[in-house]
Order: sequence, then structure tokens, then C-alpha cells
Amino acid sequence: MAAAFAITVIGTAAFIGATTFFAARSFIRESTRLRLKDIATLAAMQVNVAEASRIHVREDEKLPEYMRLKAYLERVRQINPELRFAYLYRVDNSGNVFCVVENEPMDSPDMSHAGDPYPDATPLTRKVYKAGAKAEAEQDFWTDQWGVYLSSYIPVLDASGKVECGLGIDMSAKAVLDFERRFLYSLIGLGVFTAVIVLFASLWYSRRISRPLLLLADDLGRVQRLELDTNIDIHSSVKEVVLMREAIQKMKSSLRSFRKYVPADLVADLMALGQEARLSAEKREITILFTDIQDFTTISEKTSPELLVESLSVYFDRLTRSIVDGKGTVDKYIGDGIMAFWGAPRQLSDHAVQACLTAIKCRDHSRCLAEEQRKAGKVPMLTRIGLNTGVAIIGNIGYDERLNYTAMGDMVNLGSRLEALNKYYGTQILISDSTWKLAKDSIETRFIDIVSVKGSSIPVRIYEVICGRGDLTSEQAILVADYERAMELYLARRFKDAIEVLDHLAHTHADDCPVSLMLERNRTFLDNPPPAEWLGEFVMTSK
Repeated sequence: MAAAFAITVIGTAAFIGATTFFAARSFIRESTRLRLKDIATLAAMQVNVAEASRIHVREDEKLPEYMRLKAYLERVRQINPELRFAYLYRVDNSGNVFCVVENEPMDSPDMSHAGDPYPDATPLTRKVYKAGAKAEAEQDFWTDQWGVYLSSYIPVLDASGKVECGLGIDMSAKAVLDFERRFLYSLIGLGVFTAVIVLFASLWYSRRISRPLLLLADDLGRVQRLELDTNIDIHSSVKEVVLMREAIQKMKSSLRSFRKYVPADLVADLMALGQEARLSAEKREITILFTDIQDFTTISEKTSPELLVESLSVYFDRLTRSIVDGKGTVDKYIGDGIMAFWGAPRQLSDHAVQACLTAIKCRDHSRCLAEEQRKAGKVPMLTRIGLNTGVAIIGNIGYDERLNYTAMGDMVNLGSRLEALNKYYGTQILISDSTWKLAKDSIETRFIDIVSVKGSSIPVRIYEVICGRGDLTSEQAILVADYERAMELYLARRFKDAIEVLDHLAHTHADDCPVSLMLERNRTFLDNPPPAEWLGEFVMTSK
């Protein structure tokens, strides 16, 4: 047994070490690429598109918009010190790449000016320069006159979805390779140290348990043959061996009782059929949905428990059927809310679209149900919905005796926060920018605000889902157009102009909460302007 332990430990350590060594390099490189894409995605969301549209040639570097964009890119680099360059670029119809603005100081020899051509641009630079493209990262290092880098690119879109420019970030090859080297050295050292310790411990321990284990194995052989009437006396100072001996005795006692009710051969068959479920999880892009009933606390206080359960049953039935019919997966019921997602376990290429269309159906069902409840003299139940799209950890989560197929991660938390934001904005369906980008061609929306939700410092553009594509009424279309025009003025710091637009909307749409909120905020900023580094985000201090 000692020899088997030694061979197993050495062989396993060698195999794991070799496979881990080669897999780790690929894993680290892929993790670096994913991080670069995440940084690029987040950075692009905060680029002031209106300011970027004014920068074309070197003379435009005198504009204050140029310096603000330059300062923003420098902040992106400072927040992510592993980056070397952060820059905006454009690609003309002939495929030529030109610089818009970058983070380098004006007096730096590495500085590229607005309008400077970039002949060494990689094909990926041009490939991502299109509407709807996601952030992409180079598969390997590339070299130009400034050095060797691993880079990521993403298009920057204006409010209409048109590409205004591209955003690129570069990480030096030395930083990537240094990180890989440190990780691999640590991994090898830890593996060797662990293997040596385990080897010596296993040799010592194997000598203490090999003899009683042989006796236990012999006794288990009798159990396998259902020879349950004999007991062997095994003495050992190893706690696990003692526990195993006691477990075998209890098993034999239970099988003796069970054998009185069923034939012995059937007992043997049942023992051979035992199989347990496995814990498993993976990372996958999904769209998450959270619902909640408006003023549920008040409803529960005014409704008897029996009637409340009955109303909730009807409410959950209609929403759940809509989710299932819309190819969604209901994860769980959380009090008066539902958590569901699209894209798992079945793969859906249009998971964001399906989720948004289902959210519209759920909202419409809740409105119909609320009207029925009003007519019946009951307190109506209106639903609020939040949607977010991103990569989550999803799979069988839990412990050995209780598993749940669910999703976890920051993107799930953001979906929950968006649902809660409906209360503040007076809306029913709010979606994140990531969901909007994937579903905007199938739904009608209104850009509501840029928000930093509770627990996150990363601002998110949020949109209200109004209806399916083409179902917008003329009155709704006017409201959306005027409100979004006011938001453009607001983000451009033209608070007085924004107030004029919003004041008109407040008279024609007095019950529209976002209009009232933004009107009050613009009036506040007109008297007390936000700081220079403000990029339009509103920080929520509560959930």
C-alpha cells in the first residue's frame, strides 16, 4: 500500500504539474484578454460621444473637449496601471486608421496627435469598427514603432447606434509575460512542495491503516454477498478506520432489517444502483430578469393571508407561463419576486431579445391582472422588472444533498438593482446598456439616465422598455424624442436648455416621473454645477 501511495502521489503530481503548466499559460493569456475586453467595454461606455465627434484634426486639440477626453483616457490608464496606452481612433471608408485622442502627455515623444494616420494598425482594429460589435482582443502580441503589446478594441456608439469612433487599450508584452512567469513559478513551487509533503505523509499514514483496511475490505466483501451475520473485531488508533468500522456495522444492521421486507437479491441490486448528482458550473453570457410587486408591503397589510396567497398564485402563474413560453428559465421565487434568465441551460443566440419581449408580456399581464383586481375590489398587483446581460457563473450550485441550478455574479446583482430602480424612476421595466445593445432592434426604449447603483462604482446607462419594435404610439414617440434630446443637453452640461425641453414635457406629461426627476436635477445643477470630471452619472445611495 505504501508503494502504491508513493507511485500515485509522484505520478499524479507529475501529471498535474505538466498539464497545469501548459494549461496555465493559455489560461492566463485568455484571462488577460478577457480583462482587456472588460476594461475596454467599461471605458467605452463613459466616452462622451458628443465631445469625440468634434475632434478630427490637430487644430481641434485646442478645444476643451479634447482635453477632457484626454484626461478621461488618462484616468482609465491610472485606474488600470497595467495599461500603457488608451486612445480613441477612427477608420475611414478606405480602411485607413487615424488617431482622435490618446492619454499620452502633450510633450511625450510617444504622443499621437488628432488626425495622425496609424499605418501599423492591425486588422482587428478595423474589424470591430462597426455598429453592434463587441469588445475584441488580439489573440497574440503585435509590434509597432512604440513596442510590443496585447491590445483590445471596441466601437463607441452615439445615441442612434452609429459608430462615432473606436476605443483601444494596449498592455505591454513585458507586463503580460512577467505576470505569466510569476504565476507559473509560484504554481511549480507550490506543486513540488505539496507533492513532497503529501508523499512523506502518505507513506507514514499508509502503514497505519493498511492492515485494518484489509480486514474492512474483507468484511465489505461479505456484505456484498449479503453475509450479514458475522462481525469482526478491528482495533485501530486511526479515527477514520474506527468510523468506517462503525459505519459498516450500522449498514449491516440496517440491511438485516431491510432484508426482512424484500428478497436478498433485490437488496443487492438496489445497492448496485446508487448514483449521486454532481456539482458543476460554467461561465456563460445570459440575460437575467428580476421582478417585484409594487407596494407589496402595503398590499400584504391590507389583505388577508388566504386572499394574498390566492392573488399571488394567479400573479405567479401568469408571469411564469410568460417566462417559460418566452424560452426563459425560472430560477426561484424570492418572496413576491421572480428570478429568471435566458441563455441557459439551453443556448439562445437572441437571449436578450427574448428576455425583453417576455418582460413586456409580463408587464402587460400584470396590468390586466391589476385591472381585474380593481374591479373585484382587491388591491392591484403591478410588477416592476429589471434586466441585465452579461457573463455569469451558472450551473448546479449547493451541496451534496441539495442542488439548485442558478446563476451568480456581479451581473446578477446589477439585474436586481435595476429592478429596484424602477421605484425611483417611476418605471416598470428597466434594462442595462448591455441588454439594450443586443435587443434594441426588437424593442422600443427610452434612454433614462446614467447610474452608479448601490454597491458598484461603475456607471451604467439604463433604458426604459416601452413596447415591441413598431408598436410605439405617436404620443410616446414624441415623449421619447424630446426626453432623449433633453438628456443630450443634460450630458453636455447645457442645463438651461435641458430645463426648457423638460419644462414643456412636464406640462404635457405631468405624470411622467423621469421627466420630473430630470427637471429637478437640471435645476439643481444649473445653480450648483457638477465637478469638471462629471460624466453624467447619478450615484444611487440606496438599493
